Amino acid sequence: MGIIESLKRLLDKEPLVPREQIERLRLLPKDETRLELSSIFYDVSVKQASEFVKHELGRGSDSPFYGVSSAPLFHEMLAVTFWLLDARVAGGKLDLMHGLHGHYFKNFSAINLPEERHRGLMEKYAGYAGTWNEITGHQDEFGAQVLTNIFGQEGNQLIRQRSFWIITYTHDTMKAIKPLKRLWTEAGSKSAV
Repeated sequence: MGIIESLKRLLDKEPLVPREQIERLRLLPKDETRLELSSIFYDVSVKQASEFVKHELGRGSDSPFYGVSSAPLFHEMLAVTFWLLDARVAGGKLDLMHGLHGHYFKNFSAINLPEERHRGLMEKYAGYAGTWNEITGHQDEFGAQVLTNIFGQEGNQLIRQRSFWIITYTHDTMKAIKPLKRLWTEAGSKSAV
């Protein structure tokens, strides 16, 4: 996303979860709320990743992702979003991952078994966590890790430009999902009915 588009998204942003849906969630028992939230958060993830890919590839030759297949880029950005939701919204306890992965495996078929796909995603998340630097704010290694997941070791060109947009996406997504933490926390603090 460009700077102008990022500003427009921040200023014109409609809530990720409509108020009516939030009110309905508050009436559900804890287990049902968490299950419903994993579905909602999955949809949010798909929307975030789709918008990034659509925007970047829609820029044509102005994008550092020009000529890149949309599928690997989308799936990697979706994995980044899952990781962010777990780390930033659910506290990094992996409580949310099984729900997100369940929806992902149901909606995107693959040759590998769900257990293998889950293990592969968990390895990606470990790579993200190992390269994300909260202390210095220097995220180039994180961007390079994401790009390596997309392109492999050999095919990673335009690393600085691509990394910049990966990091920008990650920061924008962190801001966008911040309000979801309250929903997740409220759902976890419900007493059993």
